[in-house]
Amino acid sequence: MLMLRSLLAERFRLTVRWETKLRAAYIIMVAKGGPKFGPNFQRIKEGDSFPPDEGRIQLGGSFKNFAFLLRANMRSYDPATGTVVRDTEIPPVVDHTGLAGEYSILVSYNTHEDWPSILEHQLGLKLDLRKEPVEVLIVDHATKPSGN
Repeated sequence: MLMLRSLLAERFRLTVRWETKLRAAYIIMVAKGGPKFGPNFQRIKEGDSFPPDEGRIQLGGSFKNFAFLLRANMRSYDPATGTVVRDTEIPPVVDHTGLAGEYSILVSYNTHEDWPSILEHQLGLKLDLRKEPVEVLIVDHATKPSGN
């Protein structure tokens, strides 16, 4: 990554910085009644593995990773309408669950519910849209590269 960063800075005169901004974000937290641990949602132990089934996505790892993968899936598929929503801007997903460690999480999206309902019914997690301080990458400068 350091080499790529240097290449981008040299070739494109790219300068960036991180800034914290207040913006809309999905907050993922434990729903009332707690998480629904079971075969679709459990802490990963040595050797555990859950291959994704048809109509399911495997969102495993830490909850920071889960939030990233969930947002990617929210951007690519809307289960409520059964359509692909690549052009729709989806706010970032921020972990407020307090659940530490790594998890194996299977989410079935073969339903006509929206993502907040799916997470609450299947996993006992709540997805709430609100204003939240979020780290944003700001591009200060970039130019077209000169010929090789």
